[in-house]
Amino acid sequence: MKESITTDRALSSGLWEEKNKSYAVCDELYKPKKVLLYLINSATMKLFFVTIFTLFFTLSSSAQKDEDLLRKLEHDWLIAEFKNDTAFISKLIDESFIAIETAKVSTKKEELDGVYQNISERIKNGHVVDSLYFEDFHAIIYNNSAVVTFIAVTKGSIKKVPFTNRRTRIYDVWIRKNGKWKAVSSQVTPIR
Repeated sequence: MKESITTDRALSSGLWEEKNKSYAVCDELYKPKKVLLYLINSATMKLFFVTIFTLFFTLSSSAQKDEDLLRKLEHDWLIAEFKNDTAFISKLIDESFIAIETAKVSTKKEELDGVYQNISERIKNGHVVDSLYFEDFHAIIYNNSAVVTFIAVTKGSIKKVPFTNRRTRIYDVWIRKNGKWKAVSSQVTPIR
């Protein structure tokens, strides 16, 4: 009899309904969709998602800026070669720079001397490059280093005889040093 009275009192006082309602709310919260919606609607989760989105956008934006800068540096490097501007090229490459060639590995000084001699000979022979563009450009960036590969395609003339689509595969390694990108290694392979 006592149990019946307690149940009657609980029902009449609304405690029974309140207790069952709280169980129902807990049951609903443990359903996966409901939990996810609850978390998304909470202020903390909103802040978390906004922070993650902002971080992702900032990192991808920074990587894109680095890739664009590396593409410009590669372009400027080749234009400087065509103009025989070894002083400009010297600023782009690090003191530890090495060039991989078929017969040997060259230091920075040897590479700059080789560029100067090669381009001087080309100019003397009437070798003129009129245009340059890149194909298959890839820059893989690892914080303060990057590997860049691409095909340089040139058009021009040699002793006034035109040539088109001269293709060269280029592989360069860059490091970020004191906030600036510096080339530390290069390999150039003509495509036949």
